[in-house]
This record gives sequence, structure tokens and C-alpha cells, in this order.
Amino acid sequence: MMHRVPSYELPPGRLPIRSELRRRFPWAGLVPLALLGWLLTGLYTVQPNEQAVVQRMGRMLPELRGPGLHVGLPAGLDRVNRVRLQELRRVAIGPAAAVRDTGRAGGTAGEHLTGDRNLVRIAGVVQYRILEPRAYLFGSADPAALVGDLAAAALGREVAVADVDSLLTVARPALQDAVRQRTQAAADQLGLGVVVVGVSLEDISPPAEVADAFRDVAAAREDRQRAINEAEGYAGRLLPRARGEANQILAAARGEAEDRVVRARGEAAAFLAMWERYRADPGSTALRLAMEAAEEILPHLRMIVLDARARRRVDIILPESSQP
Repeated sequence: MMHRVPSYELPPGRLPIRSELRRRFPWAGLVPLALLGWLLTGLYTVQPNEQAVVQRMGRMLPELRGPGLHVGLPAGLDRVNRVRLQELRRVAIGPAAAVRDTGRAGGTAGEHLTGDRNLVRIAGVVQYRILEPRAYLFGSADPAALVGDLAAAALGREVAVADVDSLLTVARPALQDAVRQRTQAAADQLGLGVVVVGVSLEDISPPAEVADAFRDVAAAREDRQRAINEAEGYAGRLLPRARGEANQILAAARGEAEDRVVRARGEAAAFLAMWERYRADPGSTALRLAMEAAEEILPHLRMIVLDARARRRVDIILPESSQP
């Protein structure tokens, strides 16, 4: 036996519930799509050279998010702060920093008082990387400006104990390294989460009002250094030659001394041998010595024999070799 389902008819002018909702709320169909889109904002990616710090309802989560796809709460509940750790950041010190802070150039920006009471104008750049993202993002309101201010303060302290001549000539590398170390120590003390890679002082010059005087001093210093270099070069050429001559003289003197010592020892040995022969046979030895002496002396003499019968005036004729 079949049962008939009773049919209900809507009153005239009434529409089904769905149709009635669409008529009264035409945007209601977009609500699910909007809700889905809002939920999808909880998906975010972190690039390979980045790390992310997540703030959930204003509170920072303790763990960092590494590279890859991550799921969090939708927008408004989670805030993702991405930081590039390997990026080399730069901040200016000196006149450029004054332009950045005040919006105008000129004045005494970048001028420092040296240890010998001279003014010097210095401009440079500080290079740093982010070491700890959470400390960098939340340790200060403007970490880049703070790093520049710390470098400027360190630069002022180092310049205050240096003299202007060294700053304008040879002290730049040492000054850059000292400023870098001081800036790093101050940043670590404040917990900025950065590592200072280097400080580059691009310009060290006197103020414009005294630039001409400093140029004259620099020219005179260059002339003095050139004269010193020429003198050192001449000394460098002269000293080796003098040393060589001195070594030759010393070598000749040593050779002469050794030769004389050898001859003296030989003569002493010959004399001792003669003495031994004389002691053994005095007469024969004395006669032989006399004959050897006569043999050595007589060839150089010319004998003239005079007798009583000769004239009183005698002409001595010299050998031909000795005549003028």
C-alpha cells in the first residue's frame, strides 16, 4: 500500500529559504571564498638566503623559520618578518649621515677634533651583516641608524687621540680597524645582533677654510720625504761600494800579515838552524857566512886602490848605469 506524501504549497509571494537568502543577502555566497582566502594567508615561504621571525598576536615566537614552505595562522594573527642574513648592509658616517638624519648638507657635519687640536673632516661607510634576527628586529627602533651612530662615536674617540699629520697620511688602515672593533664592542653590549664586517673611511681631509694651508704642508712634507729618499738611495749605492773596498783592504792586509808571519817563521827557523851549525863548527860556519856576505855585497861595489905614489887628485868614474 502506497502512502502519499503530503504536498505543501507556499503562500503567494513567498520564495524558498535559499532563494530568500540570496535575495536578501546577495553577497552571502562570497563569504566561504573569503574565509578560504583568509585561511590560505597562513601559508608563507622563506627563501634560501632568509630566516623568518614570526609574531603571533604580537608576541614573538621563540623559534626561527628556515627556508621552505611554512603553515601558520592567517593574516592579522601571524606577522612574518623575513631577514636576509648573508646580505651585506651599509650605513654612512660623516656628512652623508647628516644628510640622512637632517635632510640637509653643509655645516660642521663629519668634522672631528684631533689630538693636536686640528679639525679634520671624515666621511665613510660601515658594512655589517645581521647575526641574530630577533635581536636585530626588536633590539632597537632603527638598528641601521644606531650602528652608524656607534661608528661615528668610535671614530670621534679614535681621532681625538691622533695627530692630524698621521690621519692625513699613513694612519687610515689602523684607524679603520680600531673603529670597527669599537663599533662591534658597542653593538654587542647593546645586543643589536649584528657583526661589523668593516669600516671604510673614504675621505679624510681638512675643512675647506684651511685646505690650502694643509696642501702647502703636505707639499713640503712630500719634498722632505723625497729628499730623504734620495739621500737614502745615495747611501744605498755608496755603502755597498765602500764596504767592498773595505773588504778588499782587509783581505789584502790579512794576506800581507800571513805572508810576513810565514816569512818571519822561515827566517827564524833558518837562523836557528844556522845557530846549531855554528855551535857545532864555529870556524867553518863563520868563514862561510863571511864569504856569503862578501858574495852578496861585493858585486855592487867598485874598488879603487890608491898608493902613495898616486897623485893627490883622484877622479872616480862611476859605472855607466849610475851616470846621469
